[in-house]
Amino acid sequence: MKKVIVFFMILASISVFSQDFIYSRQLKPGMKGYGLTVFQGDKIEKFKVDILGVLKNMVPGENRVLIRCEGDFVNKAGIIAGMSGSPVFIDGKLAGAVSFGWEFGKEPIGGLTPIEDMLDVINTYSSGEVQEIMFDKKPNIEDIINPKPENFMPERLKKFFANNDFVATGFESLPFASSGTGGIDYSYEKKPEEGGPIAVALTRGDLNLYAIGTITYVKNNYILAFGHPMFGLGHVSIPIHSAKILAIYPSYKSSNKIGIIGKEIGTLVEDRSAAILGIKGKKAYMIPINVKLNLKNKTKEYSIEVAEEPLLTPFLVNLVFSSVLQNATKNVGFSTFNLRGKIKVEGYPDIILNSLITGANYQTTVYQIASLVSAVIQNPYVKARIEGISVDLNFVEDIRFAQIMKVKSSTTKVKRGKSVHLQVYLKPFQKDLMIKNVIIKVPKTVKPGKYYIELGDGFTIMKRQSKVLARRIETLDGFIRLVNRFLRNNKVYVSLAGNTNAVFMGESVQPDLPGSIVDTIKTQSTYIPKTNKWKQYYSVDILTLPYVVKGYFLIPIEIE
Repeated sequence: MKKVIVFFMILASISVFSQDFIYSRQLKPGMKGYGLTVFQGDKIEKFKVDILGVLKNMVPGENRVLIRCEGDFVNKAGIIAGMSGSPVFIDGKLAGAVSFGWEFGKEPIGGLTPIEDMLDVINTYSSGEVQEIMFDKKPNIEDIINPKPENFMPERLKKFFANNDFVATGFESLPFASSGTGGIDYSYEKKPEEGGPIAVALTRGDLNLYAIGTITYVKNNYILAFGHPMFGLGHVSIPIHSAKILAIYPSYKSSNKIGIIGKEIGTLVEDRSAAILGIKGKKAYMIPINVKLNLKNKTKEYSIEVAEEPLLTPFLVNLVFSSVLQNATKNVGFSTFNLRGKIKVEGYPDIILNSLITGANYQTTVYQIASLVSAVIQNPYVKARIEGISVDLNFVEDIRFAQIMKVKSSTTKVKRGKSVHLQVYLKPFQKDLMIKNVIIKVPKTVKPGKYYIELGDGFTIMKRQSKVLARRIETLDGFIRLVNRFLRNNKVYVSLAGNTNAVFMGESVQPDLPGSIVDTIKTQSTYIPKTNKWKQYYSVDILTLPYVVKGYFLIPIEIE
């Protein structure tokens, strides 16, 4: 009953103001009107609009309107990125918003999103029937150990969120609002009004990334803008700001508004195909990132906030750390950084960050941080909030990277209680070959049989175990504890190991259980345990080096 009442109230509220609108079914070729937008500063100016026709079902179930614009700026620059959302009035009534155009256009011909489709975005939000994205896939351990760069590249983000109906009509020009970096003037504030600029802040602070568009319709606390999706994320919570236009950058390909953003005025709550919807006065949470960069002669500190949104945040985190580290490595040349830090998760243990970064591998480390953020906020167990990310980067001269070239063992057979002596040959970058000696003692309790000595860098060893380790994750807490036990990239791990059968019960592992006990567990437990091959470690030694280490070896050994 409650839903019915709410829906009725929405219909009633729209009908009261229906005389303010003209719908796409009422538009005819030859109709004339005007649009409102800002070309410089915050002065709202008019431009002429002619209706060329209605493009029926250009978007499934939605029409778009073909228009021609005319005015001093549009005659020179065409349909401008940043005009997205500019309200268009026909016979004094709001018809919709300028929303798309084409690249390399010889005339200022573009498209308009009808107001009826934009108002549906308000209805969706007001009804309370918003669906958040659900994730049902466990965190991928291998993606964290060996992350895929394409998961965090801007091209992938654009392709993933692009609204397919706009791809064929020139996605590169106007389905996106004008993007910007660098400019924030917190002293500037402007009351939201139709035709005025509006900005969506993705990052703020020492790195600013935002999208600027135009406000289409303001009613009470509602702000409709853009006339197209920003990313098509649905229900979101991202800050919106006042904006000021500095200049129009004309281009044969696609002209752009260049602007800066002012004070925060509310929150973007809906990112839909026909419009974005903001709520005035509503506060959006952002994730704070603090980076301290200790260079040879000075210290730099960066304080940046990124938007909290499960699909968007990992990309933004990647962007922040890539920008900081790229700038740092550019200033110091060939170098190595010692990274220490943590990701704070509300109500859970911190995720500890600890690695060496060389000029050759800094991007891999950035991808790993972004992958960890993705795994936390997209986990299928609970809704998790990241309270902050803090990182200290300490500069070290030159490239510190070493390859494990070979390993020599003193024997292929050994008695229980005795030791195996190993020589590990390492080749540091642009330095002479070095040899490290390692001793592995065989416990007296080990059963006779065939085993092996596993020697390698931490990431390679973890990668080889990732599928088995992933099966043990049943909670977010379990995932964090597992990540905090990840092996480090500046250590050589040497261990005596053997394969055995193990029973997995949730996040616990029971190796070498007699068959009778396994059968008893299966009959008495309400949880069906999984039986798998398990790599059992009997003796471990760690060789810590001032290098990022790569290499992996398996040495067969028989224990008598």
